[in-house]
Amino acid sequence: MKNGNQKELISMLNECATECKSCAESCKNMTDMKECERLCNECAQKCKQISAQSNVSDELYQQCAELCIVCANECAKHDNPQCKKCAEVCRKCAEACHQTA
Repeated sequence: MKNGNQKELISMLNECATECKSCAESCKNMTDMKECERLCNECAQKCKQISAQSNVSDELYQQCAELCIVCANECAKHDNPQCKKCAEVCRKCAEACHQTA
């Protein structure tokens, strides 16, 4: 993989982690948003974990992409601007991980 792509991917992973953290935070005290909060926290953790590693397996990128899609699908169900934005960023991150894997 070229260094430019690697930097872009790390940037995308960090953006996704940040967005998911914000979304989880905004959903935290809403009883009907527990699944959204849980998935966003999981997704943020996975993206952060991968962005901090220098040698990431294709399998790990694939897992991250799948988790990003699950998170995006959950967020997309909610009529909340924060959730909509999170869904969009998760989809972009999933695409970036798919292209890398």
